[in-house]
Amino acid sequence: MKKTIAVLLICLTLFAFAGCENKENKTLMEAIDSFDNTVMKVRARQGDLSGKISEAENLLSSTDANELIDTSVLEGLKSAIESAKGLMVDIPEMTEQTEQINQQTDELSKQESALRAQHDSLDIAIRNVGTSKQALANRIAAEEEAKILTSVSPNNSHTYTFKTSGGYEIEVTLKIGSWIKASDTELLSRAWAAVGGSGDAPTAETFKTGYSAQEEFRSDRSVIAFGTISLKNLTNGYDITSEYPLDTKVQIAAGYHDGKRLVNYPAQKLGFWRLLVAYSSGTTLSQLQAPHFKDISARMVDNSWGPTPIAMAVSNVFNPNFPDGNPDLLEMEIIFGKSSFKIDKQW
Repeated sequence: MKKTIAVLLICLTLFAFAGCENKENKTLMEAIDSFDNTVMKVRARQGDLSGKISEAENLLSSTDANELIDTSVLEGLKSAIESAKGLMVDIPEMTEQTEQINQQTDELSKQESALRAQHDSLDIAIRNVGTSKQALANRIAAEEEAKILTSVSPNNSHTYTFKTSGGYEIEVTLKIGSWIKASDTELLSRAWAAVGGSGDAPTAETFKTGYSAQEEFRSDRSVIAFGTISLKNLTNGYDITSEYPLDTKVQIAAGYHDGKRLVNYPAQKLGFWRLLVAYSSGTTLSQLQAPHFKDISARMVDNSWGPTPIAMAVSNVFNPNFPDGNPDLLEMEIIFGKSSFKIDKQW
């Protein structure tokens, strides 16, 4: 009997030992699986970060500080690259003990999170450089746009006053921008809009009459300038109304001066010069030949008229003799009131 009990105790002890060993083996296998899965994640994160580092380094080497509105983003990119490279460490060999394996897995999980965070930081640093580049490009484009629009906007302003036969004192203001190549249709459209013109901008075709080859307005040979003309009643105590309107005229011409007087109308040195007035009822095209003044009719129904958009054009400025433009264009004078002025070119 005692012998039987001893045998049973031995069997129970062996069974318990075998059970503990199986439990330890299961825990070890779970630790190994967790380690292997975490290693796979770390390697994937390292691959992603490695590609992002290459992208960042290429951007850094190809970017000039002069391209950026804020050069500090380059330092930010350098710092992000260095931090990212610091995380690209070798993965340690797995130990044999379960507890140590779990510790390694925990460290690898932290590394995987750090790799993910650094990838995001590097991506932000890359985008910051791109944003800074685009911001400078936008500012340069805006400044260039403003410069161009300033050159063609009606900043050349001239004013004079006259008295009508009925005693009204009228102030006339003419504003004109620079000459634009008739071939630059995009700039023509923007300049026309800048003076309040509606619809499509006048082009060389608008000014054609076909009287002669020299007079013919072609987009590759002509120039156009846009502006406005406006009138204001300065007569004290006498308003202009729709009931008591005022019909008046403004005189404009073009030509050259010999220092004392107006000589030669434009066609003798350039092509023909014409003026287009964008009345609310429609446009009127007139050929102006100095020294004969051309009258612009204005019907005032209140104390102000306009500003009304106008367009001036000169043909045959560009030709085989003057592929860059006839310099006489800049010597031509616009006769307005008792004075005259010249118009600059935009190109």
